[in-house]
Amino acid sequence: MRSTASAPGQIPPPVAAAAAEPRIATPLRSVHAGWGAVGRDAARFVLLAAAYFVAARIGLHYGMSHGNISPVWPASGVAIAGVLAWGLRMAPAVALGNGLAVMVTEASLFATLSSAVAATVETVLAGLLLRWIVGKRLPFYRVIDLVHWVLWAGIAATAVGAAVGVSGMTAGGIGLGEAFNRLWVGWWLGDMMGVLWVAPVFLTVPADWRRADLSRPALFQAGLIAALIVALGLIVFGEPWPELTAFTNPLTFVTVPLIVWATFVFGQRGAALSTLLMGGIAIWGTGEGVGPFARSEPAAAFFLLQTYLAITAISAQLFAALLSEHRMTRTQLRALNDGLEQRVRERTRELAELNRQRAAVGALATHDLKGMITALLGYANILRGDRQMSHDELAEVGSYTWELGTRLHDLLDNLYQWSTLQVDKLVHTPQSIDVALLLADMQWLIARQARRKGVNVVLEPCQDCRISADPHMTEAVLRNLVTNAFKFTPSGGTVTLAARPVSGPHGASLVELSVKDNGVGIDPPRLETLFRFDDRSTRPGTQGEKGTGLGLALSKDLVDFLGGTLRIDSTPGRGTICIVTLPRAEG
Repeated sequence: MRSTASAPGQIPPPVAAAAAEPRIATPLRSVHAGWGAVGRDAARFVLLAAAYFVAARIGLHYGMSHGNISPVWPASGVAIAGVLAWGLRMAPAVALGNGLAVMVTEASLFATLSSAVAATVETVLAGLLLRWIVGKRLPFYRVIDLVHWVLWAGIAATAVGAAVGVSGMTAGGIGLGEAFNRLWVGWWLGDMMGVLWVAPVFLTVPADWRRADLSRPALFQAGLIAALIVALGLIVFGEPWPELTAFTNPLTFVTVPLIVWATFVFGQRGAALSTLLMGGIAIWGTGEGVGPFARSEPAAAFFLLQTYLAITAISAQLFAALLSEHRMTRTQLRALNDGLEQRVRERTRELAELNRQRAAVGALATHDLKGMITALLGYANILRGDRQMSHDELAEVGSYTWELGTRLHDLLDNLYQWSTLQVDKLVHTPQSIDVALLLADMQWLIARQARRKGVNVVLEPCQDCRISADPHMTEAVLRNLVTNAFKFTPSGGTVTLAARPVSGPHGASLVELSVKDNGVGIDPPRLETLFRFDDRSTRPGTQGEKGTGLGLALSKDLVDFLGGTLRIDSTPGRGTICIVTLPRAEG
C-alpha cells in the first residue's frame, strides 16, 4: 500500500518468498546449510525484499486514483509470513522492498519513506504480537490461534500500519483532498486482505509439504479441484458469456463448495491455495470491470471484493482449524486407547505372573510347613513317651527342635514379607544403620550354627559406614543370604561378611554389602532362575540342610523395594558371592 500510482502495466505473479514450518523451520535451511548464519540471512533478506517488491507492484497495479492507495495489497501477507518464518531481523527487507516498489512509480521521497515505515511498523507489530500470544506455533491449526491471527495480524497490526502511513501522507501534504478516515479505511482493508488471503499460503504449504500425499489419486484430486476452481472462477468473475450476467451474483456462492472440498481433503494447505486461486481470479475480474462485484465506482467494487475475500479466507481457515483439532483429538484418543490397551495387557501379564507366583509359593510353603510340623510332632511324641531319656538324647532332641523352630520362624517371616510386598502394604521406614553393628549382629545370629557345622565366619566391615534403609528389611535380606551361604559351605569352609563404600551412577554415594563363601557354588543355568518364585527346585545343603526356596527371590524384591541392587556371582566348586548395594546415609 503506497502512495502514487503510475500507469498500470502487466506485473508478473508474486514469488513465494516467505515460508515456514510449524516450528520456524524454513525451506532455505537445507539449501544453504553450508553458508553459515550470515549467508542464510543474506539470502533470505534478498528473497524477501524481492518477493515484497513483486507483490507490491501487483498491488500498485490496482491503485486508486484518490490518494493512490491500493485496495489489493498482497505484499502485506508476504511481509508477515517472512517475518514469522525467518524472524524480526528480516523487517528491513520489508522496508527495502516497499521503498523500491513505491520509488519506481516516481513518488516523492517523503511518500516513499512514509510507505516503507508504515509497512515495517505493521509487520514488526504483527510478528511481536503473534510471537507473544501464540508462540512459535503456526496460527492455523487451532481455532483459538486462528482467532488471534485474525484479530492481531489481520485487524490490529494492519490498522496501526494504515494509521502510520496515512499520517505520514497527511504530514507530507499528500492526499489532503481526501478525508483521513477514508484514506485510512482504504489502506487498512487492502492490507488486511493481503494478510488473510496471501500469508497462509506461504506459511502452511511449506509446513505441510513433508506430510503431503503425492500419490496419484491425491494429485488427480488436487488437479481436478484446481481445474474446477479456475473454470468456475472464470465463469463467475470473468463473465465469458453476456447472457450469464444476470446470474453472476448467485453463482458467487457456488465457489464455496469447491473451497470446502479442497479444505476437507488437504487441510490448511488446501484452504490457503484454493482461496488464493479463487481470489486471484476474482481480483482480475473485478479489475477488468466484470463479475458480480463490478460497479461504476471502483472503490465500491473493490470493497465488495475485499469483503468476499475476507469472509472466504477466514471461513476456509476456520473450517480447516476445526478439522485439524478434530484430527488431533482423534489421534490423541487413539494414542490413549493404544496406551490403555497396552497397560491392560501388561497388567494382565503381571496378574497372571502374580497368580503363578502365589500358587508356587503357596505350594512350596505348604509342603515345607507340613514337613516341619510333622517333624516337631515327632519330637514332641518322643518327649511325651514313657521311656526315660538321657541328658545327651534330650540335648539332641532340643537341638533339632530349635533348628526346626528357627526354620519355621524364617519361613513365616519370609511369607509375611512377601505377602505385604504383593499387596503394596509394606512400609519403607529408612533409618541410618551402622554397617559394622549390622554385620556383628549377623555374626552373633549364626554363631551357634557356625560352631555346630565347623564354618569360619570372617567380618570385614568398613569404618564409619552407615546405610539409609529399613532395618527390619535389611536384616531379613542379610539373614537369607547368610543362611544360604552356610547351607552350601562345607565344614572347614569360610563365610565372609564384608562392607565397603562405593560410588554409583552420577556420583551417588553407596555402600556395598557382600556375603561370600567358598562352598559348592551354583551352576550357570541355576543362576538364571534364582530370583523366580515359581522355581521349586531347591537343593539340600552340604549336610542335608533344607531351605524354604523363598529366601533369594524375596531378598531380590526387598532390595529393589529399598532402592538398591542385588547381584550374585558364582563359580561351581569355588563358591558364591552375593553383593547388595544400598544408599549411604548422609553424615
